[in-house]
Amino acid sequence: MLSFSRLLEMTTPGEGFWYEQAPFKANIIIHIFTSLPASFFSVFLFLPITWQRWPKFHSIFGYILSLLLVVSLVCGSILGRRAQGGDLNMQSAVYMLGSASGYAVVMGCLEARRGAIDMHREYMLRAWFYNGAFVTTRVTALISAQIVTVINGYFSLWKCAEVGYVLKSVDALVEAYPECGTPTARQYPKWTHVAVHASSNEGPLAMFLHILGIELYLRYTQDESRKWREWSERKANGQDQTELPNRMPR
Repeated sequence: MLSFSRLLEMTTPGEGFWYEQAPFKANIIIHIFTSLPASFFSVFLFLPITWQRWPKFHSIFGYILSLLLVVSLVCGSILGRRAQGGDLNMQSAVYMLGSASGYAVVMGCLEARRGAIDMHREYMLRAWFYNGAFVTTRVTALISAQIVTVINGYFSLWKCAEVGYVLKSVDALVEAYPECGTPTARQYPKWTHVAVHASSNEGPLAMFLHILGIELYLRYTQDESRKWREWSERKANGQDQTELPNRMPR
């Protein structure tokens, strides 16, 4: 799963060309090695048993995972320049999601520090829902790629170097795209562009679905947020807090 060669096989066409070069190679490795453990262990922090029985562990481990997430987002934003072909729509989606996730996780930590557990809960849910949009983007990319292939009417600009990386053959590259066989293109393959069949805008779609989904969930669980807010206020006023509140009955 963490093999770099295996990672290249899982990328969309053209991405691997850039991920084998600096500075993208180092960033993709750091991104994977921080996002995977952060995403996996974050599930346990959302389980009621962790903050009911081990609040100190929940706090310390939460800060560690938040730091890993921020590092992952920074590296992922650097990769956004070339993510899934580097289309402008995809870049915009990556930067917007990265900024939103980073802001949410930082605010979540700050709210926890000042004791506003209700706001901490909401910001952390937003952070991980936004972060999950990157996974959804990969899934929707597979589906949308099949759809636009059938339609066969969408095109995007690729560099000759990217196309050559996918085709694995100079002869095949020149045969399919004669523009890449010119002396100028051979000398500057990263600066010569050709039209190739394009993918759809799955990045903005995934972003919309996740933003809408988490806001609907937070609206549906307003009673739970109110209960946490009341608990935080009682604690701030120095009242006895023998146990954390349970989930609000439906």
